[in-house]
Amino acid sequence: MTAGTELLSAIRDLDGVWGVFALGRDGGLILWDMPARISDSTLDEVAPRLTRLRDALTDGAPDLDFCVIGYSNHNLCLRAAANGMVCVVSSPRASRAALKMAMTMLLRKLPSA
Repeated sequence: MTAGTELLSAIRDLDGVWGVFALGRDGGLILWDMPARISDSTLDEVAPRLTRLRDALTDGAPDLDFCVIGYSNHNLCLRAAANGMVCVVSSPRASRAALKMAMTMLLRKLPSA
């Protein structure tokens, strides 16, 4: 198990989580554990859009406490700080409190990832 896999496993082990990825300070993809049908190139295309969304929601500040974008069958959860952003795709029944806590822990470890 790689260090990146260990970092992501705390989130992937939560009930209802389908995938997780992390973006660095510059918005580049640095860690991911997503279903096979979502390619690395798809995540590379999505990363700048999510960075722009974060900037729009925070008026350019790096911190985004917790944002959930709901779709019909899944949620996209975002949590950001100065060192990067964590994005989780989950079922709507996933515990938001547990997700936020796990995403916060991952954000704290991103610089060493």
